[in-house]
Amino acid sequence: MKTTRWSDLRERLRAQAPAKPPAEADVFWSEFKARARLAPQPAPESEPAERWRALAPRWGLGLAAAAAVVLAVVFLPHGAALGNRIRSLEVVASHTGVIILNDTASRGTILWVTGLDSGSGNGG
Repeated sequence: MKTTRWSDLRERLRAQAPAKPPAEADVFWSEFKARARLAPQPAPESEPAERWRALAPRWGLGLAAAAAVVLAVVFLPHGAALGNRIRSLEVVASHTGVIILNDTASRGTILWVTGLDSGSGNGG
């Protein structure tokens, strides 16, 4: 195995050094701006207001799901309040399934609604 000495490495690095020193900051940025004008950047695809309008149905579905969970917990019979059990739930939005997990050891409940459809037609 061949080992590299520091003096050899130093000489190799000097040989690879740039031929001319780097430009001053003012010169560099003026050249950069001139080159940037030659390659114009495309305009943004959509304005922020349009993005918020696209997200509104998803936020609405999320709020509806959260409200459904809160209402289910509030209107459970008082006897079931000790165990926090959800026995049934109706989800108005289009979805693929509802999973209700009741853990008796921790007296907790997990409600998972899968495949919520925002109705916007973009697969969201």
